[in-house]
Amino acid sequence: MYSRRSIVLAVLVGLAFLASTTQPWIQGSRLLANKYADEFSTDFGYGGSFKAVDNSFHKQFGAAGVRSVRVEAQPGDITVTRADGDRISINGERIAYGPSNQIAEERLRYVCLDAVQDGDVVRVVGSLWQPEPSSPNPAGPNGGFTNIVLRVPPGVAVYLQTPAGKVALDGLTGTVEAHVDMGSIEARSITGDLILRTSAGRISVTNAAIKEELSLTTSMGDIEFEGSLGARNHVEVSAGRVQMTVPRSTCVRLDAATNAGQVNTNMSVTERKSEAMKSSAVGILGEGQPTGDLRIRVSMGEINISGK
Repeated sequence: MYSRRSIVLAVLVGLAFLASTTQPWIQGSRLLANKYADEFSTDFGYGGSFKAVDNSFHKQFGAAGVRSVRVEAQPGDITVTRADGDRISINGERIAYGPSNQIAEERLRYVCLDAVQDGDVVRVVGSLWQPEPSSPNPAGPNGGFTNIVLRVPPGVAVYLQTPAGKVALDGLTGTVEAHVDMGSIEARSITGDLILRTSAGRISVTNAAIKEELSLTTSMGDIEFEGSLGARNHVEVSAGRVQMTVPRSTCVRLDAATNAGQVNTNMSVTERKSEAMKSSAVGILGEGQPTGDLRIRVSMGEINISGK
Protein backbone atom coordinates (compact mmCIF):
# COMPACT_ATOMS: atom_id res chain seq x y z
CA MET A 1 0.00 0.00 0.00
CA TYR A 2 1.27 3.44 -0.86
CA SER A 3 1.83 5.87 1.99
CA ARG A 4 -0.12 9.14 2.02
CA ARG A 5 3.16 11.01 1.71
CA SER A 6 3.92 9.19 -1.57
CA ILE A 7 0.46 10.01 -2.88
CA VAL A 8 0.81 13.67 -1.92
CA LEU A 9 4.20 13.94 -3.62
CA ALA A 10 2.81 12.32 -6.76
CA VAL A 11 -0.08 14.79 -6.81
CA LEU A 12 2.29 17.71 -6.35
CA VAL A 13 4.49 16.55 -9.22
CA GLY A 14 1.41 16.21 -11.42
CA LEU A 15 0.22 19.68 -10.54
CA ALA A 16 3.65 21.11 -11.22
CA PHE A 17 3.48 19.63 -14.74
CA LEU A 18 -0.01 20.99 -15.30
CA ALA A 19 1.06 24.38 -14.00
CA SER A 20 3.73 24.51 -16.67
CA THR A 21 1.08 24.35 -19.39
CA THR A 22 -1.95 26.23 -18.08
CA GLN A 23 -2.13 29.52 -16.21
CA PRO A 24 -5.13 28.68 -13.90
CA TRP A 25 -3.14 25.94 -12.17
CA ILE A 26 -0.72 28.44 -10.59
CA GLN A 27 -3.02 29.36 -7.73
CA GLY A 28 -4.22 25.78 -7.26
CA SER A 29 -0.73 24.35 -7.03
CA ARG A 30 0.30 27.07 -4.55
CA LEU A 31 -2.71 26.36 -2.34
CA LEU A 32 -2.11 22.61 -2.41
CA ALA A 33 1.57 23.01 -1.57
CA ASN A 34 0.77 25.24 1.39
CA LYS A 35 -2.05 22.94 2.53
CA TYR A 36 0.07 19.83 2.61
CA ALA A 37 3.02 21.68 4.07
CA ASP A 38 0.79 22.43 7.05
CA GLU A 39 -0.34 18.81 7.27
CA PHE A 40 3.21 17.49 7.41
CA SER A 41 3.44 18.02 11.15
CA THR A 42 3.61 15.55 14.00
CA ASP A 43 -0.18 15.53 14.41
CA PHE A 44 -0.78 14.10 10.93
CA GLY A 45 -1.26 10.54 12.25
CA TYR A 46 0.82 8.25 10.01
CA GLY A 47 0.62 4.51 10.65
CA GLY A 48 -2.47 4.52 12.88
CA SER A 49 -4.64 6.68 15.09
CA PHE A 50 -2.88 5.88 18.38
CA LYS A 51 -0.01 8.12 19.35
CA ALA A 52 2.95 7.53 21.65
CA VAL A 53 5.00 10.53 22.82
CA ASP A 54 8.15 10.95 24.86
CA ASN A 55 9.08 14.59 25.59
CA SER A 56 11.82 13.93 28.13
CA PHE A 57 14.79 14.78 25.90
CA HIS A 58 16.81 17.73 27.18
CA LYS A 59 20.47 18.65 26.78
CA GLN A 60 22.59 21.76 27.29
CA PHE A 61 26.00 22.80 26.00
CA GLY A 62 28.20 25.77 26.80
CA ALA A 63 28.52 28.08 23.81
CA ALA A 64 32.21 28.86 24.40
CA GLY A 65 34.16 27.64 21.36
CA VAL A 66 30.99 26.51 19.50
CA ARG A 67 30.66 27.99 16.02
CA SER A 68 27.50 26.23 14.82
CA VAL A 69 24.57 23.98 15.65
CA ARG A 70 23.62 21.43 12.99
CA VAL A 71 20.30 19.57 13.01
CA GLU A 72 19.42 16.55 10.87
CA ALA A 73 15.97 15.40 11.91
CA GLN A 74 13.12 13.07 11.08
CA PRO A 75 9.86 14.67 9.91
CA GLY A 76 8.56 17.06 12.53
CA ASP A 77 8.64 20.68 13.62
CA ILE A 78 11.84 22.58 14.44
CA THR A 79 11.82 25.83 16.41
CA VAL A 80 14.99 27.86 16.99
CA THR A 81 15.06 31.01 19.12
CA ARG A 82 17.78 33.20 20.60
CA ALA A 83 18.98 32.25 24.07
CA ASP A 84 19.29 34.94 26.73
CA GLY A 85 22.41 33.39 28.25
CA ASP A 86 25.53 31.68 26.91
CA ARG A 87 24.24 28.11 26.77
CA ILE A 88 22.78 26.07 23.91
CA SER A 89 19.68 24.15 24.99
CA ILE A 90 17.86 21.40 23.12
CA ASN A 91 14.43 20.08 24.06
CA GLY A 92 13.00 17.23 22.05
CA GLU A 93 9.89 15.17 21.56
CA ARG A 94 9.83 11.69 20.01
CA ILE A 95 6.58 10.54 18.41
CA ALA A 96 5.31 7.33 16.87
CA TYR A 97 1.88 6.17 15.70
CA GLY A 98 0.27 2.75 15.59
CA PRO A 99 -3.06 0.92 15.21
CA SER A 100 -3.03 0.39 19.00
CA ASN A 101 -1.41 1.99 22.04
CA GLN A 102 0.85 -1.01 22.47
CA ILE A 103 2.16 -0.92 18.90
CA ALA A 104 2.65 2.86 19.05
CA GLU A 105 4.71 2.45 22.25
CA GLU A 106 6.74 -0.34 20.65
CA ARG A 107 7.46 1.79 17.60
CA LEU A 108 8.50 4.73 19.78
CA ARG A 109 11.51 2.73 21.03
CA TYR A 110 13.01 2.90 17.55
CA VAL A 111 12.66 6.67 17.13
CA CYS A 112 15.98 8.14 18.27
CA LEU A 113 17.03 11.66 19.18
CA ASP A 114 20.45 12.72 20.41
CA ALA A 115 22.76 15.75 20.64
CA VAL A 116 26.55 15.71 20.94
CA GLN A 117 29.37 18.24 20.72
CA ASP A 118 31.96 17.52 18.03
CA GLY A 119 34.73 20.10 18.30
CA ASP A 120 33.22 23.49 17.53
CA VAL A 121 29.92 21.98 16.31
CA VAL A 122 26.89 20.80 18.30
CA ARG A 123 25.07 18.10 16.32
CA VAL A 124 21.42 17.23 16.87
CA VAL A 125 20.31 14.06 15.10
CA GLY A 126 16.89 12.45 14.83
CA SER A 127 17.05 8.95 13.35
CA LEU A 128 15.33 5.57 13.14
CA TRP A 129 17.14 2.55 14.59
CA GLN A 130 17.06 -0.76 12.71
CA PRO A 131 18.15 -3.98 14.47
CA GLU A 132 19.37 -5.50 11.20
CA PRO A 133 20.35 -3.62 8.01
CA SER A 134 18.13 -5.90 5.89
CA SER A 135 15.13 -5.80 8.26
CA PRO A 136 12.17 -3.47 7.80
CA ASN A 137 12.15 -0.67 10.33
CA PRO A 138 10.02 -1.60 13.38
CA ALA A 139 8.76 1.98 13.55
CA GLY A 140 6.65 1.24 10.50
CA PRO A 141 6.73 2.22 6.80
CA ASN A 142 6.34 5.91 7.62
CA GLY A 143 8.96 5.99 10.39
CA GLY A 144 8.76 8.28 13.39
CA PHE A 145 8.71 11.97 14.16
CA THR A 146 10.81 14.34 16.21
CA ASN A 147 9.85 17.82 17.36
CA ILE A 148 12.87 19.91 18.36
CA VAL A 149 13.13 23.23 20.19
CA LEU A 150 16.53 24.95 20.23
CA ARG A 151 17.74 28.03 22.07
CA VAL A 152 20.98 29.40 20.62
CA PRO A 153 23.12 32.32 21.88
CA PRO A 154 23.88 35.24 19.53
CA GLY A 155 26.57 34.65 16.92
CA VAL A 156 26.20 30.85 16.71
CA ALA A 157 25.38 29.67 13.18
CA VAL A 158 22.41 27.35 12.68
CA TYR A 159 22.01 24.69 9.97
CA LEU A 160 18.77 22.65 9.74
CA GLN A 161 17.60 19.80 7.54
CA THR A 162 14.34 17.82 7.71
CA PRO A 163 12.22 15.91 5.17
CA ALA A 164 8.93 17.45 6.28
CA GLY A 165 7.52 19.78 8.91
CA LYS A 166 7.37 23.39 9.99
CA VAL A 167 10.51 25.40 10.74
CA ALA A 168 10.29 28.55 12.87
CA LEU A 169 13.31 30.83 13.40
CA ASP A 170 13.25 33.86 15.68
CA GLY A 171 15.80 36.43 16.83
CA LEU A 172 18.92 34.66 15.53
CA THR A 173 22.19 36.39 14.68
CA GLY A 174 24.79 34.77 12.46
CA THR A 175 24.38 32.47 9.46
CA VAL A 176 21.05 30.61 9.33
CA GLU A 177 20.43 27.84 6.79
CA ALA A 178 17.36 25.60 6.61
CA HIS A 179 16.38 22.92 4.10
CA VAL A 180 12.91 21.33 4.15
CA ASP A 181 11.65 18.89 1.51
CA MET A 182 8.00 19.63 2.26
CA GLY A 183 6.91 22.24 4.76
CA SER A 184 6.81 25.92 5.61
CA ILE A 185 9.65 28.09 6.91
CA GLU A 186 9.05 31.23 8.97
CA ALA A 187 11.95 33.49 9.98
CA ARG A 188 11.63 36.58 12.17
CA SER A 189 14.19 39.18 13.25
CA ILE A 190 17.19 37.44 11.67
CA THR A 191 20.51 39.33 11.54
CA GLY A 192 23.17 37.78 9.33
CA ASP A 193 23.16 35.54 6.25
CA LEU A 194 19.94 33.65 5.51
CA ILE A 195 19.56 30.61 3.23
CA LEU A 196 16.14 28.92 3.16
CA ARG A 197 15.00 26.19 0.77
CA THR A 198 11.84 24.06 0.53
CA SER A 199 10.49 21.91 -2.28
CA ALA A 200 6.83 22.55 -1.47
CA GLY A 201 5.75 25.16 1.02
CA ARG A 202 5.72 28.83 1.94
CA ILE A 203 8.73 30.89 3.04
CA SER A 204 8.08 33.98 5.15
CA VAL A 205 10.80 36.36 6.38
CA THR A 206 10.05 39.46 8.46
CA ASN A 207 12.22 42.13 10.06
CA ALA A 208 15.45 40.75 8.58
CA ALA A 209 18.81 42.49 8.40
CA ILE A 210 20.88 40.58 5.84
CA LYS A 211 24.63 41.12 6.03
CA GLU A 212 26.01 39.43 2.92
CA GLU A 213 23.86 36.63 1.46
CA LEU A 214 20.13 36.06 1.11
CA SER A 215 18.91 32.95 -0.73
CA LEU A 216 15.23 31.92 -0.72
CA THR A 217 14.04 29.04 -2.90
CA THR A 218 10.83 27.03 -3.20
CA SER A 219 9.39 24.94 -6.01
CA MET A 220 5.74 25.39 -5.05
CA GLY A 221 4.59 28.12 -2.68
CA ASP A 222 4.89 31.83 -1.99
CA ILE A 223 7.96 33.71 -0.78
CA GLU A 224 7.53 36.84 1.33
CA PHE A 225 10.49 38.92 2.50
CA GLU A 226 10.51 42.08 4.59
CA GLY A 227 13.75 43.68 5.70
CA SER A 228 17.08 45.05 4.45
CA LEU A 229 19.04 43.27 1.73
CA GLY A 230 22.66 42.13 1.71
CA ALA A 231 25.30 42.21 -1.02
CA ARG A 232 24.09 39.01 -2.71
CA ASN A 233 20.35 38.31 -2.85
CA HIS A 234 18.71 35.47 -4.78
CA VAL A 235 15.01 34.52 -4.77
CA GLU A 236 13.54 31.72 -6.90
CA VAL A 237 10.06 30.18 -7.21
CA SER A 238 8.71 27.69 -9.73
CA ALA A 239 5.00 28.22 -9.03
CA GLY A 240 4.07 30.96 -6.61
CA ARG A 241 4.28 34.64 -5.79
CA VAL A 242 7.26 36.69 -4.60
CA GLN A 243 6.69 39.69 -2.36
CA MET A 244 9.78 41.74 -1.46
CA THR A 245 9.34 44.66 0.96
CA VAL A 246 12.50 46.70 1.50
CA PRO A 247 13.37 50.14 2.93
CA ARG A 248 12.81 53.08 0.58
CA SER A 249 16.54 53.86 0.84
CA THR A 250 17.43 50.53 -0.83
CA CYS A 251 19.56 50.74 -3.97
CA VAL A 252 20.60 47.47 -5.65
CA ARG A 253 21.27 46.08 -9.12
CA LEU A 254 17.99 44.33 -10.00
CA ASP A 255 17.45 41.40 -12.34
CA ALA A 256 13.85 40.18 -11.92
CA ALA A 257 11.90 38.08 -14.41
CA THR A 258 8.82 35.88 -14.57
CA ASN A 259 7.79 33.61 -17.43
CA ALA A 260 4.08 33.87 -16.65
CA GLY A 261 3.05 36.87 -14.57
CA GLN A 262 3.95 40.48 -13.90
CA VAL A 263 6.83 42.31 -12.21
CA ASN A 264 5.43 45.17 -10.14
CA THR A 265 7.30 47.76 -8.09
CA ASN A 266 6.59 51.18 -6.57
CA MET A 267 10.30 52.03 -6.66
CA SER A 268 12.24 53.45 -9.58
CA VAL A 269 13.98 50.92 -11.83
CA THR A 270 16.07 51.47 -14.94
CA GLU A 271 14.21 49.21 -17.37
CA ARG A 272 10.91 47.37 -17.35
CA LYS A 273 9.74 45.05 -20.10
CA SER A 274 6.57 43.03 -20.76
CA GLU A 275 5.78 40.80 -23.71
CA ALA A 276 3.04 38.20 -23.98
CA MET A 277 2.98 36.53 -20.54
CA LYS A 278 6.60 37.37 -19.67
CA SER A 279 7.65 40.35 -17.60
CA SER A 280 10.99 41.63 -16.34
CA ALA A 281 12.68 44.52 -14.58
CA VAL A 282 16.42 45.03 -15.00
CA GLY A 283 18.80 47.74 -13.89
CA ILE A 284 19.21 49.91 -10.82
CA LEU A 285 16.41 49.62 -8.27
CA GLY A 286 16.11 52.75 -6.16
CA GLU A 287 18.32 55.80 -6.20
CA GLY A 288 21.98 56.24 -5.33
CA GLN A 289 24.95 53.90 -5.39
CA PRO A 290 24.05 50.18 -5.52
CA THR A 291 25.09 48.20 -2.44
CA GLY A 292 24.41 44.76 -3.85
CA ASP A 293 22.54 42.56 -6.34
CA LEU A 294 18.95 41.28 -6.25
CA ARG A 295 18.10 38.45 -8.63
CA ILE A 296 14.53 37.08 -8.73
CA ARG A 297 13.28 34.27 -10.94
CA VAL A 298 9.69 33.01 -11.08
CA SER A 299 8.45 30.44 -13.59
CA MET A 300 4.75 31.02 -12.98
CA GLY A 301 3.54 33.81 -10.71
CA GLU A 302 3.98 37.50 -10.06
CA ILE A 303 6.82 39.48 -8.52
CA ASN A 304 6.06 42.46 -6.27
CA ILE A 305 8.79 44.76 -4.94
CA SER A 306 7.69 47.45 -2.51
CA GLY A 307 9.59 50.20 -0.73
CA LYS A 308 8.41 51.34 2.66
